[in-house]
Amino acid sequence: MQVNDLTRTLNHILIGSLTLCAILFLFGVRIETFIIYVYLLPQVQILEPKDITPLAPLAAALLLALTPIFLSISFLLGIAVEGFADLLIQELFIYRVVYKFPRVQQFFFLRNSYLLTAQLKAHYQEQLSKSEKYHLPETTAEERRTFSASLFFQFASQDQIKWTLYNYSVYLLSAGFSLVTILLIAGVLVDGIASYWIIPLIISLYALLFVAADRERYSYESIYRFCILHLAKNEQNIHMHDTAKNEPALADASTHAKLVIPSDRTQISKK
Repeated sequence: MQVNDLTRTLNHILIGSLTLCAILFLFGVRIETFIIYVYLLPQVQILEPKDITPLAPLAAALLLALTPIFLSISFLLGIAVEGFADLLIQELFIYRVVYKFPRVQQFFFLRNSYLLTAQLKAHYQEQLSKSEKYHLPETTAEERRTFSASLFFQFASQDQIKWTLYNYSVYLLSAGFSLVTILLIAGVLVDGIASYWIIPLIISLYALLFVAADRERYSYESIYRFCILHLAKNEQNIHMHDTAKNEPALADASTHAKLVIPSDRTQISKK
């Protein structure tokens, strides 16, 4: 499933900005540096306005020059992190761990939600196999899953599409943040810097993985719900169309019978 370009760009910038901050944190810039700087700041001699004024244009020009560079680096890092997140979070963690192991679902308090999604998916596949218009013989589960998204984007309303894309974009954002959090946890464990951050980072990782798994599941649950209703409505319209086509034939047959039967009775009475 693909989100619109603006949402994807914002996701890249947000994920890339967090990644850049994580890299700076892991490779030299310490939290203690900022704490010491803030602590010592009141003791620094305050510059006079006449000393600061000549530096203002230079500071503004430097800020204007660094902003596009920062955004470009953030965007590049965001694309790279999203690629690794698709591989590690979506393919390995969600599809091959969460979907297949009920204990993992229970660990994230999502067992009932995944059971409901599985029931809706089975109902959708059953209706799809019986559909006269959309019957797809010899297709895999992944192809039927992709086809459900195609049906959804083809026939759903704009409000339904926006709501589903919003949930899926939250999944993409939380998956990227999860990967950055894993990077931070690995850096803290390997380098031993700011070890007091390990517990907040683990709690944050749990929350981000929960949101990623739940939003990804809910996005396709919404699609399955729509496809079930759409297929049922489509089959109903087909049967109503067939019935409407047969009604003129039945009417002609009954009219012919009415015309023929009196004729036969007349002949019988004459005999």
